[in-house]
Amino acid sequence: MSTATPPVVTSCSSLATRARDYADLVKLRVTTLIVMTA
Repeated sequence: MSTATPPVVTSCSSLATRARDYADLVKLRVTTLIVMTA
């Protein structure tokens, strides 16, 4: 990461990473729920 990178780009990329992590977490929870109820 260069210092010339605008803060907006950095926040956007970190937000995308967080969203991906959250999606994985939700998928894991849903899978666990389905396995438990099955």
